[in-house]
Amino acid sequence: KEAVEVYENLKKKYITVDVLFLDLFLQDSKGTEFLKISKSKGWLENTLIVVMTGSKDIDTIKECIDCLANRFYKFYSKPVKDVEFERLLDEMQKHVDKISCPLKGYKIIKHIGAGAQADVYQVISLKNRKIYAMKVNKDKNLNSKEVQCLKKINSPTIIHLYESQILKEKEYMILEFADRGTLYERIKEYSKLKKKFDQTQILDWMTQILIGLYSLHKKDIMHRDIKSDNLFLCENDVVKIGDLGQASNESKCKSFVGTFFYRAPECQDFGEYKKEIDIWSAGVVLYELIMLCRPFEGIEQKEVQTRIENIDYKPIPADTDPKLKKLLELTLTYKENRGTAAQLLSLEFIKNRI
Repeated sequence: KEAVEVYENLKKKYITVDVLFLDLFLQDSKGTEFLKISKSKGWLENTLIVVMTGSKDIDTIKECIDCLANRFYKFYSKPVKDVEFERLLDEMQKHVDKISCPLKGYKIIKHIGAGAQADVYQVISLKNRKIYAMKVNKDKNLNSKEVQCLKKINSPTIIHLYESQILKEKEYMILEFADRGTLYERIKEYSKLKKKFDQTQILDWMTQILIGLYSLHKKDIMHRDIKSDNLFLCENDVVKIGDLGQASNESKCKSFVGTFFYRAPECQDFGEYKKEIDIWSAGVVLYELIMLCRPFEGIEQKEVQTRIENIDYKPIPADTDPKLKKLLELTLTYKENRGTAAQLLSLEFIKNRI
C-alpha cells in the first residue's frame, strides 16, 4: 500500500522510475501484489524491475514471472554476489541509456503516438518541469518543412514549436503539449455516449480553427491535412491546429496528400488545388462536430470519391443553429463558392465569438 501511494505521488509530479528494486517476500505481503496493481494500471512500462528473493517458494516465483511478462526485468537469488551486482549495474546503465531522451534537458515520460513518418512522446523539461510533446521525424529531409512553417507562425490556435534539432538522421521537435487529447477523441467519446456537442462550443471551436487557418494562409502556407485527429485540445478546451507534416508553401499543388475522407473535390484525381482545400476540410470537421460522423463515408474509395465530388451528404438536423448552417454552406461547397479564412472570420457571428 505504501509503495502504491509513493508511486502515485511520483506520477503526479511527472517523476518517472527508471529502475525498481523489488523484494519478492516482504514482512506482511508479497511483492507480487505491487506488480499486479502496476500491471493493471499500466505503470512501469519502461522501468527495469530488479527482483530479489531469498526464498524458494516456486508458486510465488512463478506468479512473479507471470506478472513480469513483456517487461524489462532481472531476477536474482539473495544474497546477490558482487560479480552479479557488477553485471546488474552495467545492465541498468544500458537500460537507462536506451530509454533516455536524445535531447539534453528532457526526460521521456511515455510514448503517445506513432505514424508512418513520426513518433510522438510526452516529455518533461528537467529545467522548468513543464510537460511538452516531442515529435521525432524518422526522415530528416521529409518533414523539415514542418519546422520551417512553424517558425514563421505565431498564432494562439496553432501548436507552438519551442525548439528543434537534427540528431543521427532524425529530426526532433519540442512542441506544446495538448493535455486534453484530440478533437477526434472527443467526437468518438461523445458518439459512444450518444451525446451532442453544445452548439456554442462548436462555434467557438470553428472560430479557433479559422483563426489558425488565417494565420497559415496569411503566410502562404497550406496545411493540407486538416482533420479532427490533427486538431488538439489544450487548456480551457481551446482547439489548436497541429501536425504540419504535409504543409506546403507553394501557391498551388497537385500532389496527392492528406486524409482521403477530408479531401476537397478539386483534390480528386490529382487535380490542381490551392489553400481553399483547408477550408473544405474544416467544413468536414464542422459536420463531424454536428453529426458525430464524417459526411462522406463508403465501403469503397470510388464511392466516397463520387460522394465528395457531388457534395452528397446526409442533411444536418433542421433545428441546427442557423449560424452553423451558414458556416457549413460556406465551407462544404465547391471552391468557387467557398469562403476564405479571412472572409469567414469577418462574419458577424464569428466576430462575436472572437
